[in-house]
Order: sequence, then C-alpha cells, then structure tokens
Amino acid sequence: MPRMTAWSCTLADTNNAVFPQVLDVTQFMKYAVQSAAMFESRFNSVERILAYAKLKPEAPHHILGKQAPPEWPQAGAISYNNVVMKYRPELEPVLKVHYSICLLCRP
Repeated sequence: MPRMTAWSCTLADTNNAVFPQVLDVTQFMKYAVQSAAMFESRFNSVERILAYAKLKPEAPHHILGKQAPPEWPQAGAISYNNVVMKYRPELEPVLKVHYSICLLCRP
C-alpha cells in the first residue's frame, strides 16, 4: 500500500474539487447563452426601430381640397360570393366559403 503524504490525494478528493468547478462552468455557459440571446433580441428591436424611422411617410390622412362631399356615403354594402382564398395560385385553398357573406355598412 502506498504511503500517504500531505501531497497525496485520492480519487474522492479529486472529484470533490473538480465537480463544483464543472458545475460552475456549466452555469456560466448557461448565463452566457441567455445573455447573448437577450442581447440579440434587444438589438433586433433597435434595428427594427431604425428601419421604421427610415421609411418614407405615408400620405396624410386628410388632403386639403380633396374632401368627400358631406352627403357621402349614403349607403354602403360589401358582398362576397363563393370566396376561395389561397396564399399562392398553385397552393391549396386556405379558406373556402360556399355561401354568400353580406356586410352592410351604414353611416
């Protein structure tokens, strides 16, 4: 049997020293990945805001001299008959309506 000295260590001593370090490293890696994901998410929001800031403004809601007459509209109706909606012409329909849908809009 080998003689034990102050510098000798057993497998159990090594495991007791290594496992807490391994757990610390995995916790650090988890935190690093979470931080990177959160940073990327927030930076995407900033990029989106900057992109919106560069968009051309739309036409104004009211254009002077182009107002509709005060009596307009008197009545309105929207009617859909036998509607089929697809994302692309070659794809299957995502919505099939085989009956009449009528929506009446009154001022």
